[in-house]
Amino acid sequence: VALASAVLLTALATRYAVLFLVTFVVGGAYTTVLNATQQLVGRYSGEKDRVANYSRLSVCLALSLAAVPMLTGFLIDHIGFNATFFILCALPVPALVMLLLNLLPETGSAQKPAAGDAAAALSGSAMDLIRDPGLRQLYIFNILFTIAWDLFLFMTPLYGNQLGLSASQIG
Repeated sequence: VALASAVLLTALATRYAVLFLVTFVVGGAYTTVLNATQQLVGRYSGEKDRVANYSRLSVCLALSLAAVPMLTGFLIDHIGFNATFFILCALPVPALVMLLLNLLPETGSAQKPAAGDAAAALSGSAMDLIRDPGLRQLYIFNILFTIAWDLFLFMTPLYGNQLGLSASQIG
């Protein structure tokens, strides 16, 4: 809902202030969904299939990060910015309909977490995770990678536009 609303707002009012607000909402929605998805994959995966399930999730994310910019660039070149935003705001609608109609598939092999697992997971502190040197290095790397990736996503269209590339070529 946040994603569709933000993109619809962009399609209706293309002003810088709106774009800044939309960027904040879309980034927050993406991060929220990503965190929840990662937690659910870990929670509902058995020990034997957890790594494979995280690998599948990573492949899906990588495919979307490759396909969506190309599709968006193609649409911008052929139907314009506003029409592209209207199409993009429709992408979350099937998931919302499935959610409202309870049509999301149940995974037969999923292991529901035991009641005691949640209590055990909550017994520690978040600071315990940061005190672990390996995890701390991973967090720092993740933060630096995220900053670099966001700068790349921000600067590539600007640089591509400066070079005179079309939206399809930039995507």
